[in-house]
Amino acid sequence: MLRYKDLTRKEKIEYIWAYYKLHIMGGIIVLFFVITMINRIFIHKPVKVAANIGIIGKYLISDDMEGFEQKATEGVIAQGDDAGVIQVDFFTADQKNQPYMTLGSIQRFMGLVSNGEIDIVVTDTEQFTQLAKDHAFMRLDTVLEEDKMEHLEQRWVQIQGKEDSREYIYGVRLNEISPLTVLVDPSDQMIGFMANSKRKEKAVILLQWLLGLE
Repeated sequence: MLRYKDLTRKEKIEYIWAYYKLHIMGGIIVLFFVITMINRIFIHKPVKVAANIGIIGKYLISDDMEGFEQKATEGVIAQGDDAGVIQVDFFTADQKNQPYMTLGSIQRFMGLVSNGEIDIVVTDTEQFTQLAKDHAFMRLDTVLEEDKMEHLEQRWVQIQGKEDSREYIYGVRLNEISPLTVLVDPSDQMIGFMANSKRKEKAVILLQWLLGLE
């Protein structure tokens, strides 16, 4: 019987793998988790989100989402406030030209909505109306103060949800002065406040900033 030192290099590797593969695989898994934790804790710390905007559409007119997020954070979060940052997520909705990407985006959107991770939604009238009928949004008159609602009277939209007895104000049409115009064409775009938002305090301030009410 050959001793280990007499084996060829290939035979040594095969021997080690045959007898110690479970140990090796276990070590790799442990190392993977250690590296992941170090990366998460010390290198790429999770970003704390103060409020989120979900944009649903075929495309953005600018790729500078990071620039917009920074501007929004500076406009909404007071200096010294550790509430976090304003985050923007884009969800592709182009069934004709990008069916697979649209399906993936819808699944991602619904997952985030179910967890209350999206606070404000911007999309076209057709998509918005459908979401409003499904009671995805809060009535804006329960979110914004009366004097602020008066400023939006020419732009608000009333929609009757499936369980509503009449129409209520669920959305506002975007205009050219909204900061969002750097990302979307304001024509046929509406904005609403998600019913299950988990960050209502900062999200209300963000909504006001997006509508030019601050």
